[in-house]
Amino acid sequence: MIRMNSTKAEENKASDAAVKSTQPLGIKEWTLPCLRRYIHYVKQRFKPVLTKEAESVISGYYQLQRRDGTHNAARTTVRMLESLIRLAQAHARLMFRNEVTRLDAIAAILCIESSMTTSAIIDGDGNALNSNFQENPDQEYIKEEQKIRDKLGDYLY
Repeated sequence: MIRMNSTKAEENKASDAAVKSTQPLGIKEWTLPCLRRYIHYVKQRFKPVLTKEAESVISGYYQLQRRDGTHNAARTTVRMLESLIRLAQAHARLMFRNEVTRLDAIAAILCIESSMTTSAIIDGDGNALNSNFQENPDQEYIKEEQKIRDKLGDYLY
């Protein structure tokens, strides 16, 4: 528990202990306070940087969006690129990493695609917002990554 008069170091130590304490217990469902502690912990602890692979995926997606005639060109701005990077970094933090991997980039793209009324990648495959949690999320990421890489094709370097 974090006390009101505690120092920043004491708060970090208490937060570290609170997050780590859930692992051995095998908790399947986190309480809201536990989730808040986890998010606070990863935001303070991790400052992810893009790997070359993640940069390639994000850059390729951005270029595809810029060149695709079916999208509103006004929506595909540098702010969208910055948002993709921030979303990928946030996903990396949630996954307890200091590097943004290509799977983090894929998660960011899926998030952006889900927010669009017309999607360049997932329209034909269903709505990402109506998906369920998978038993094997890593396999699901790999499957989604392959779909996105197929669509990006020449835009990847």
